[in-house]
Amino acid sequence: MEAANKQKEEKDAAVAEISSLGRVSHKLAMTDAGPPLEKVLGVLLPRLLLRIGNNHARNTANSFAKAEYDKIHAKLIEMISHAMKRVRADQQCQLPCSAILGLLYDAKMKVDPFTMNFSLAFLTLGLPRCTMEIVQSMLPGLFVLVGAHSSNISCLQSASKKAQMSQIGHLLLRALETVVVKTHENPTTAHASSSSTVKTSSSELMAGDDLVRAATFEPNSYIETVRMVCHSDTVAGAAVYDLLLDVLLYQPTSPSANSNSTAMPPQGLSQIGQERLVSGASTISKNWAAEFAPRARLAEIKMGILDVVAPCRRWAFFAGPTGNGDTATNNVRDSNALGTARTV
Repeated sequence: MEAANKQKEEKDAAVAEISSLGRVSHKLAMTDAGPPLEKVLGVLLPRLLLRIGNNHARNTANSFAKAEYDKIHAKLIEMISHAMKRVRADQQCQLPCSAILGLLYDAKMKVDPFTMNFSLAFLTLGLPRCTMEIVQSMLPGLFVLVGAHSSNISCLQSASKKAQMSQIGHLLLRALETVVVKTHENPTTAHASSSSTVKTSSSELMAGDDLVRAATFEPNSYIETVRMVCHSDTVAGAAVYDLLLDVLLYQPTSPSANSNSTAMPPQGLSQIGQERLVSGASTISKNWAAEFAPRARLAEIKMGILDVVAPCRRWAFFAGPTGNGDTATNNVRDSNALGTARTV
């Protein structure tokens, strides 16, 4: 009797959830484009992405209300697809990228595949639209995420997880391009935005769950936080360094017109590294390779990466946390940091 009551309660709750989603779906469909849509998605989208993963997990674990859970899943897919379609049509609509990024942290790497894949799709679309302040606040988390996926052996054994790892790497490249290249293009705006950058502690980053809940604001604090991540998490530092080195070694190539085979990578760049780069998504071209085919465009991002890794430049992410030591000591430490990150 108790089991039957529990089963009935579960089905009733699922039916009520279907009804609630129907009302929310109607409200979303009736929301005007522009600021109203952006405001609604800022609250609704992270919840939908989390809910579709939770629903998939409970549907897999329990068959009492499988039919109802299937209906919930179908409604969530419908709502998320509707949101994606409208966001693609509205180029000015900003997405809650920081909140979405926060969904992807899990100490056991157990993020549901539906949550992961949809979140990465929205981040790929939304990150280029974010303000400088938001991208700066996301950088430490992206470093941690790249390291977490690079250290998981299952990411190398599954084609879908390899694709996810590649997407995360390209999100980091987009973020670095925004922070570094656009700073050179408009230093006044970049300086103003850096004064209100979110500061996140290293312990919060490594815990992962509260990454987007930082509360204090300090100038350029994201730079110091990224340095702390690379210093304390050698896997993340090495993984990001390898990704940046691949970009530095990359050269546009075109396969022979008579051959369907992939062109050989340039010297120093592995086949896997080249495939990871050229398969990246782009919001303005067919893919990453097509966007960076022009020599000037590729040179621009390479110069930006040099600013990221060079110990004498402003960012110097692999230099380690700045201490109270003198400049000479810091310079020696900075010079050694590059080799350490590369050989880990």
